[in-house]
Amino acid sequence: MLKLLRKLFGNWWVSSLTLVAVAALILCVLAPLAFPSLGRLWIRLLLLALIGAVWGVFAILRAVVANRASARIARNLFDEEQATGEQRVLARRVSDAMAHLKTQSGKRRDYLYSRPWYVIIGPPAGGKTTALEASGLHFPNKIKKLEAASGTRNIDFMFADEAVLVDTAGRYTSQDSGDSRDRDGWQALLDLLRRHRPLQPINGVIVAIPLDTLARSGVAEIDEHAHIVRRRLNELRIGLQSAPPVYVMFTKADLIAGFVESFDDLLVDGRRAVLGATFPWTPDEPISPEALASAFDEVTESIAARMSSRLQEERDARRQSLILGFPSQVAALRARAVRLLDGAFRSPAQEQPMPLRGFYLTSGMQDGAPIDRIVASVGEVYDAPQPRASGGGRAFFVNRLLTDVIFREAGLARPAPALVAKRRTAIALAFATIGLASVVMAAVLMASFGANLEWQSKLTKAANDIHARASDSGLDRARVADTDLDGVQPLLSDLRNLPGGYAEQTSGFKFSLRQFLISDLGGKARAAYMNGLQRLMLPRLVLRLESELGDTSDSVRLYERLKVYRLLGGFQGKEPEPGAIVRWANEELRSVSLTGGDNARAALGADVQAMVDDDLYGRAWAGGRVPNKTDLVTAAQQELLSRPQADRAFALLIQQMSAGGRAWRIKDGVLDDGALLAFRDPRSVAEASVPYQYTRAGYQERYAGAMRDLDTRIQSEAWVLGQSNADAATVRGQMRSLQADVAKLYARAYTAAWERTLAVLQPADYFAEGDQGRQVLTAIKQRPLAIVLRQVSDNTKFSDSAAAKAGAMVQKRVFQRAPNAAAVGAIQGSTGFDAAREIENQFSALHRYTASPEGVDAFSKVLRDAVEASAAAKRTEADDTVRGDFTRAMARLEGAITDAPAGPVQNFVASASGKATGTIEKVNRTAVNSAYKRQALGDCASATEGLYPFVDRSGTDAQLAAMQRAFGVGGSFDTYINGNLVGPNYIDRSQPIWRWRQDDPVAASFDPSSAEQFMKAAQIRDLMANGVSFKILAIRFSGAATGADFVQGGASHPFEQGQGGSYDIVWMPGAGSYPAKVVLRGGTRPISFDGPWALVKLFNAAQLESIDPMRFNATFSDGTAKVTFQVTMRSQPNPFGSRFWSFRCPAGV
Repeated sequence: MLKLLRKLFGNWWVSSLTLVAVAALILCVLAPLAFPSLGRLWIRLLLLALIGAVWGVFAILRAVVANRASARIARNLFDEEQATGEQRVLARRVSDAMAHLKTQSGKRRDYLYSRPWYVIIGPPAGGKTTALEASGLHFPNKIKKLEAASGTRNIDFMFADEAVLVDTAGRYTSQDSGDSRDRDGWQALLDLLRRHRPLQPINGVIVAIPLDTLARSGVAEIDEHAHIVRRRLNELRIGLQSAPPVYVMFTKADLIAGFVESFDDLLVDGRRAVLGATFPWTPDEPISPEALASAFDEVTESIAARMSSRLQEERDARRQSLILGFPSQVAALRARAVRLLDGAFRSPAQEQPMPLRGFYLTSGMQDGAPIDRIVASVGEVYDAPQPRASGGGRAFFVNRLLTDVIFREAGLARPAPALVAKRRTAIALAFATIGLASVVMAAVLMASFGANLEWQSKLTKAANDIHARASDSGLDRARVADTDLDGVQPLLSDLRNLPGGYAEQTSGFKFSLRQFLISDLGGKARAAYMNGLQRLMLPRLVLRLESELGDTSDSVRLYERLKVYRLLGGFQGKEPEPGAIVRWANEELRSVSLTGGDNARAALGADVQAMVDDDLYGRAWAGGRVPNKTDLVTAAQQELLSRPQADRAFALLIQQMSAGGRAWRIKDGVLDDGALLAFRDPRSVAEASVPYQYTRAGYQERYAGAMRDLDTRIQSEAWVLGQSNADAATVRGQMRSLQADVAKLYARAYTAAWERTLAVLQPADYFAEGDQGRQVLTAIKQRPLAIVLRQVSDNTKFSDSAAAKAGAMVQKRVFQRAPNAAAVGAIQGSTGFDAAREIENQFSALHRYTASPEGVDAFSKVLRDAVEASAAAKRTEADDTVRGDFTRAMARLEGAITDAPAGPVQNFVASASGKATGTIEKVNRTAVNSAYKRQALGDCASATEGLYPFVDRSGTDAQLAAMQRAFGVGGSFDTYINGNLVGPNYIDRSQPIWRWRQDDPVAASFDPSSAEQFMKAAQIRDLMANGVSFKILAIRFSGAATGADFVQGGASHPFEQGQGGSYDIVWMPGAGSYPAKVVLRGGTRPISFDGPWALVKLFNAAQLESIDPMRFNATFSDGTAKVTFQVTMRSQPNPFGSRFWSFRCPAGV
C-alpha cells in the first residue's frame, strides 16, 4: 500500500492537483470562516480562478522546460555534420530508434531526460558494441552494424529500456591518430553531457579492454594503455565535475583458449551471470595492487572450481584439454590485468583518481583465433594452425553485469567536491531565501493583521469622535438654517481623512491587505464622507445661493448663481456641470472669512470637487436632487429678462471665457514674499487677482470663439432663464445689434478689473526704521511697482501681439453664417466696436509710463535713492552734505508725482512722497540735535560744569577763555542758536521766556525746558559782550559803621553816614583782575573777593532784598558794623542774582 501511495503521489499531476484541491479548500471554504469579507461568491470564484491560473502557469512551464530539455538533447545528437553517407544512415537509424522509444513511452516528455546514462570507452576494436548488442538488453529498435563498418565510427546512442548507453568510438579513447577531430569530438561529447544533464551528467563509465590486446601487449604497451585510460577518465572527471563509478569490462574473453568449452554447458541464465570482481565502494581510496591481484585470483579460483564437473561432462579429449587449461590461461593474464588496472586507477598525488567499482570478464562472441598463452610457442614451432572458436553468436556474462550490477548502482555517481560545495551553497541560499521570504511574509501578514486591528480601532474612534462633535455642535440636525462653512470645514476634513476613507482611496493605488480583506469598512468610511458633503456642505451652499439670488446688482453674478442653483436642483434632469459649480464655489470661498485661511479654502474647494464628482450626487435628498424654490427662480429669471439683452449675453460670454482658465494673481510668480513688503498690505496685494477672461491670454484664446458661439450658447442655456427654443431663436435673430453692446460691456469690465488691481497697490512706510526699514529697502530694490505695472501694461496692450489680430477677426468669425456678402458687410458696420482698442486707450498713459525711461523705472530709482538718503540722514553723525542729499532726494520724489499717470498710479506716487514728510521732520530734528552736540555741548560742559558762578558753592571759578568760547559773541552757543534755532525759526523769542514754536512740527517736538536754557545762554552772551551798569547808593548804616567804601575794578566809591550821593558803576566780566570789596569804617574787617567773578561773589555774600525788577537792597555786615546799599540796574537781567546763573547745559534740544 505504501509503495502504491509513493508511486501515486510521485506522479506530478496527482501531487499538483492534490495541492490545488487543498489550496482551494483552504482559501474558498476555511478562510471565509476567519475573514467574513471573503465569503462573497465573486471573491471565492476569483480566488479559485487565481489558484487555477497559478497551477496552469506551472504546468505550462513544466511542459516547456521538459520539451526544451529533450529537444536540446535530440538536437545535439543530430546537429553534428556527418562526414560520410555511412554516418548519415546511422544517424537516421538512431533518429528512428528515438521516435520508436518516444512512442513506446507513451510520448512522455522526459523519455530521454529521466534515464541513467553510461559512457563506454575503450580502444578501437575492443568489442564494446558487440558486447552491448549481444547483451540481451531490450532496445526499441535493433541497431545492426553496417556491413562495411568495423566498429563505431564516432558515437552510438543506444536507448535501452533501463538506460542510455553512449558508445564512443575507440579513437576518442586512444586519440593516437594525431587528428584534432578525435580530441574535439571527445570534448564535444563531454560538453553535451555537462550542458544537458548538469545535475548528473553520467551515472557510470564502462571501460572496455579487449583481452586479446592485453594478452599480446608488453609492459610498455600496457602502461601506455593504462595512461590513456587514466587520462580519459581524468578528463571525464574534470569535464563533467563528477566522479561516477568505473566498471572495467574485459571483452573478447571467448578468445581465451578453453573459454567456450568451459562455459559451453551454460544455459541462457548461466550465460547472463556475472564473472568478475566487485570491490567495496570506497571512492576516495584507490584499490591497491594486492587487492587487485587477490580479486583476480578469486575469479580464477571460481573458474577452476567448476572444472572437475565440466571435465566429467565433456567426452571430447581435445575439448577436455582446453577446459583443463582454461584456468591457467586466465591466470596467465593476471599480471597484465593487475598492471593495467593499477596504472589506470592509481593517479598521481595532484590528481583525484576515478573510483574503480570492479572488473569483469565478458564475451560478445568476436571473430578471431583463441589466445593460448601456454601452447602458443609450440604452435609457433610447429606452425600448427590455431582452431577458430565457435561461440555460435552467444554472449557471456554481459546481461546481468549491466542490469543487476551497473544499472542498479546508477546512484553511486557523485559530483566533484567543489561542485558539491557550490550546490550546497546554492541550496543553502535557496532555503535561506525561502526562509527569509517566509519570515518576511509572516511578518507582513502579522503586521497587516496588527495594522488591520489598529486601523479598525482608529476608524471606530475617529467615527465616534466625529459623531460626538456633530451632536454637540448641532451640525447633525436634519434641517440646516445657516450658511456657515467655517463651522463645518473641520468636520468635513475629519470625514475626508477617516482611516481608509476617501483621502486614502483617492491618493493612488497602494497594495494593502487591509483594503482587500476589510474593504467594506473603507467603503463605509468613504460613504460617510460623501453623505457628510450632501448633508453638511450642500445645504449651506444652496442657502448661500438662495440668499445671493436677491442681489441683482451684477448681471453676470446673478446669471451664474441662478444657473448653479438650477444645476444643483437638477433642472430638467441635467447633470451637474462640475466646472460651473466649482468655479462659483471657489469664488464664494474667496469672500468668506475662514479660521484656517487659505488652507481651509483649499480643503473646502476639494470638498466641493468631491461632491460634484460623486456618482450618487444628491444621495441624501429625496429624488436625488436639491429642491429649488420656485419663487426665487422666477424672480431671478424675471430680473434678468427685464435687463438689456446685452447684459444677459455678456453673462454667457464671461461664463464661456472663464471655463477652465487660470486667473492672473500677483502671488503666482509675479512677486515673491520679499518684494511684497514694498506695499502697505502685502497680503492683499498677494491675493490681488484678475479673472482669466480679463487677461490678455483669455482675450487671445477665448474672446473670438466665445463671441462666435454666443448665439449657440444663448439657445443651449435658454433653460436657465426659463425660455423656450422659440424665444432663443428670436434672440439669435437680434445678434447683429447685440455684438457691439457685448463688446462694450466686455471692454468696460476688462478695464475695471485691472483698475481694481491697481487700486490695491498702496505704498508701505518706506522711511521706517530698524528691521522694517531694512526689509522695505530690500523690497524696493526689486522694483516691485515696475514689475506689477508692466504686467498690467502687458495685459492691456494688444497692438504688439496676436491679440490685435484676434480682435480684427472677431467680426469675420462671428458672421461666417451670414447668408451673403452684403449681409456680412451690414453686420460689420453695425458692430464695428473694437474692444481691444478701447482697452488700450484706457491704459495708454500707463503704457507710456512703463515704456518711457522717465517713467516707472525712473520713479523706482528716485524712491530707492530717497529711502537710502533718508537712512543716511537719520544717522547722528550725518553732516550737512548728507542732509543736503536727502533734501534733494525728497524734492525729486515729490516731483515724480506729476510724471505719473493720473489715477491709482499717481495716487501711489503721491502717497509714497507724503510718507516722507515725517521723515523730513525727523531728519531736521536729528540734524538740530546733532549740531548742538557737535557745536556747543562740549564747550558748554567745559565752561560751566562744577564751576562758579554756575555752582554757588564751587571753589573753582569758570575760566573767562572757556566762557568766551561757549558764550561769547560768535562763540559756540551764539553760532548754534543763530544757525540752527533762529535761522529755521524754530524758537519764539518774543516772550520774556523763550519757547519753541508750536506751529512748527520740528520745533514742537523739542524738549520744552531747553528753550529757556538757550535764552540764558543768550543772556550770558550779552553779559560777556556788553557788561552791566548799575547805580549804587548807601541808604543805611548801623552798628559801629560810620561809613563804607565800595571798591570795584580798582576804583573806590566812599559813602559817609548822613551824606547822600550815589555812583554809576559798569562791570565788564574779564576787564581786569581786580578785587571787589566793601570796607566798613568802624568795622573789624573788610568784605573782599578776588577773581573774575569777584563782584558776583561780593553780592552773593550780601543779604539781598528785591524791591522791584530793577532794584534791590544789598546789606553787608562783618558782625559789628553793617551797611545797606540800594542797587538800581540800568538793564535786565540782573547778573547778581542766583537765577541768572541757574543755566545748565541741555542734554539735547
